[in-house]
Amino acid sequence: GDDALVHQHVLLQRALEEVIVTAQRREESLQDVPISVAAFSHEALARSGVNATIALPQLVPSVQLVRSGPSAMFFVRGVGNSSGGTGEEGTNAFYVDGVFLPDVKQTALKFNNIERVEVLKGPQGTLFGRNSSGGLVNVITHEPGDTVEAKVNVGVANYDTYTSQAYLAGPVTDTLGADIALTGTDQEDGWGQDRITGDDVGRGWDWGMRSKWVWLPSDRTKITVAGEYGESSDDFTTAFRLAQGSVGIFGTRPPADPYDTNTPDDQFTDMESWGLTLTAEFDLDWATLTSITGARRNENHSGFDADTGPAKFAGNDLAYIELEDSSQSFQQEIRLASDSDGRLSWQTGLFLLST
Repeated sequence: GDDALVHQHVLLQRALEEVIVTAQRREESLQDVPISVAAFSHEALARSGVNATIALPQLVPSVQLVRSGPSAMFFVRGVGNSSGGTGEEGTNAFYVDGVFLPDVKQTALKFNNIERVEVLKGPQGTLFGRNSSGGLVNVITHEPGDTVEAKVNVGVANYDTYTSQAYLAGPVTDTLGADIALTGTDQEDGWGQDRITGDDVGRGWDWGMRSKWVWLPSDRTKITVAGEYGESSDDFTTAFRLAQGSVGIFGTRPPADPYDTNTPDDQFTDMESWGLTLTAEFDLDWATLTSITGARRNENHSGFDADTGPAKFAGNDLAYIELEDSSQSFQQEIRLASDSDGRLSWQTGLFLLST
């Protein structure tokens, strides 16, 4: 009857719900984009329990991630770069709000105030992607509006793991909106134990904050300022251990538990990063002029035992390695894009990247 028709109409509306993406440097319907794109809203990420870039492979089967120390290397359709050294850009590009992250050591991010995540598959570079041969990941953060938003999430998991997220947004004046997002994780109990020192192995913590301010001085101008800062410390990828069944230097054998280690050295990865972004958009009636200015810095300190065991030579562990490095970048992009409602669609611009 009539109820069935109404139900079918509601289902049809949901099925035809338009998904907006920025895969071609402009907001447009996903159905109009001639690129293979996997797009996920904040709700989809939350339902799937994806709260960091390292968890994206759970949603996108064609995406894999390998972390080495502070570096996060993405592979899209099997294409990627296995080198995680300082200054490595990676084969696949990574963007946050239009700002390119040139160092793979900056891409291990936690999600909180995320509007959506887009994964573009295949070679990119004409409009987007820093000439990436495999694809790109594009993270778009939420913007504060004219209503007050407040969200708090607290979680408890095994290994004495505690997580918390908080988000607050709202209007400051009639033309200015602001928000602040906080996130943190503390895993107090390790997956294993160092059999020599007795310390826990496979544990860590992180925390970060991000704030965005949006100013609308007129109906044709939009100015956005965003800043972020984060710290983390863990040994998830630096707690080296011998493979089960193998024999190391001087006959060293691995512990029975595959998560345990037997090295006297402190194995760790400490990271600190920050970023600032200024985005200005001007509606010229016939086109939109956009300027994106971004600055980022990342500092890392890692230590690991290359021989994975207690072997020493002349009283010293010559296989213990400590690495300290930092990277910084500055980006300036100016883009002029035609009115998307016109019959002819075009874009032109300039891009500067200094690392």
